[in-house]
Amino acid sequence: MKNVADAQRIISLLPGATEWVCQLGLAERLVAISHECDFPDEICALPRVTRSKIDSTQSSREIDDAVKSFSDTKTSLYELDQDRVRSLKPDLILTQTLCNVCAVNERDVLQCIDDLEQDCEILDLPATSLTEVLDDSSTIWKATGRCESGIRARKAMDERIARVRQTVEKRYGEKQVSRPKVTLLEWLDPLYCSGHWTPQLIDWAGGVDPIGHTSQPSRVLSLEELARVNPDVLLVACCGMNEQRTRAEWDAVTSGKNAAGNLWLNLDAVCNQHVYHFDGSALFNRPGPRLIDALEAVAKIVEAWHAA
Repeated sequence: MKNVADAQRIISLLPGATEWVCQLGLAERLVAISHECDFPDEICALPRVTRSKIDSTQSSREIDDAVKSFSDTKTSLYELDQDRVRSLKPDLILTQTLCNVCAVNERDVLQCIDDLEQDCEILDLPATSLTEVLDDSSTIWKATGRCESGIRARKAMDERIARVRQTVEKRYGEKQVSRPKVTLLEWLDPLYCSGHWTPQLIDWAGGVDPIGHTSQPSRVLSLEELARVNPDVLLVACCGMNEQRTRAEWDAVTSGKNAAGNLWLNLDAVCNQHVYHFDGSALFNRPGPRLIDALEAVAKIVEAWHAA
């Protein structure tokens, strides 16, 4: 078996992994990507070797029902074009086994490489915290032999993180100042709170997540539970949706004049206009380098909350 550090033909089945590859200056080694990979622009013309079985134009409730249906039957949400993968002769495939909703089933990938004529390694990126997401960059640059550029990229990110955390430490270390309660909603119908890396990101940015837990999956959340916690700040970043659609989803669930609508309108974050909508794929949902952009964005929101 060849050393994976010699990999020259990479297939990425994860948008976050694709972004890491490009961050390390390895875009020219990518030979194919997933159907969801859309950043940076330079990779968008590459062949796509996965396809979703779910119609993303459906309503949030319909999408959630479809995901649960696939999960209940232990069926993959995605199809892998195994013939195309074989024809591209990859020597490294980047994927993850953490979440079947986020990437093609590992079983399908293993079956595919069993039939390859050349040696091919699968690199699993199972990060469940922000710290581990950052370590994914090290895993990739070690696997591709790009140690020098990898070290530079990681140093630049660490410096950005340090600036945020030093500001936060100064704010709370010198004064008796309370941290705002910050909750990120990654789905609205039904409600899902965030998990995995997002609560740690919120902590580093100066907030405290009263609902989500680092390294734990996102979960269904009742509106009553959200109301009891009553966050000071709400971040809304629906998984796989751009900012425009996220705003439309928010308007749909909060505009009613029924009891549920009243619960939304009585939240402190809503009353005080501390609700922020994001393109979830661009910032929060993917375990990639743009989580540092998300960290800086949340830090500014926390700073604005204190200044209000």
